Amino acid sequence: APALLDAVHEWARKEGLAPYNVRRHVGFLRHLLVREGKFSGERLVLLLTVEGNLPRESFVEAVESVYPATTILRGQHNGRADAAILEEVEVLTGSGFIEEVLLGKTFRISPKSFFQTNSRGAEILYSLIREWMTPLQPERILDLYCGGGAIGILLADLCQQVLGVDVVEEAVADARYNAEENGVFNIEFVTGKVEKVLRDWKGDVDTVILDPPRAGMHPKALKAVCEMAPPRILYVSCNPKNFARDLDKLLEGYEMVRIEGVDLFPHTDHVEAVALFERKPQDVSTI
Repeated sequence: APALLDAVHEWARKEGLAPYNVRRHVGFLRHLLVREGKFSGERLVLLLTVEGNLPRESFVEAVESVYPATTILRGQHNGRADAAILEEVEVLTGSGFIEEVLLGKTFRISPKSFFQTNSRGAEILYSLIREWMTPLQPERILDLYCGGGAIGILLADLCQQVLGVDVVEEAVADARYNAEENGVFNIEFVTGKVEKVLRDWKGDVDTVILDPPRAGMHPKALKAVCEMAPPRILYVSCNPKNFARDLDKLLEGYEMVRIEGVDLFPHTDHVEAVALFERKPQDVSTI
């Protein structure tokens, strides 16, 4: 990766391309994103810029001279926020996605689709979730913020049915593809905001899995889950601060029976937490 960064810096200097200044909102180059499948060995490189002319051939040559990428892409973000937001994506070489293997299953990963960045840590996390879920014998699982569908697909053999929900269309497309490619047919995926999908929810589930983004759950989504009152909730969080905020609401009707941290982000102060909640017995005196 350092060699790749050096090569792109030299390419930008030769092409006269300026980095984007987040204060003055001028410049062209924003972010260089790299995703690598640690088990598959496949690599994705994406250059994020504002709109404008990109010297495509020389950029591809610069990357390939030092970094064997499976696919190379160009993304555009014209907003002012200093974030890797992909408004448009153009495939320069390859398929536009990579694949990774976790616990014997293969997953397609597109640039807009969420997938854990630490594959070895993800295997530990998902193995732990399977270990907790197996003796509980869930029947119907609702997998919220499902991303590319990894958790639901890896749990599908333990239950009768799984429904995954995610707001990102590309992630849901990956999830459907991943389910079919892995021969998992008792799972469906829905595109939409979790809070809106739950507002119209009519189904019956015994297990809800929550794996929200770093910002945590939308208050309306959390309220809706609590009102559904499933027998158990599994919460996966990459942000302890927001997890603690949501915990206050969950503990009103649930008891936290297990919690464990997984070091998905070595050499940082971040940790992935996974917690299992069981619904508190209803007080018959209040009925």
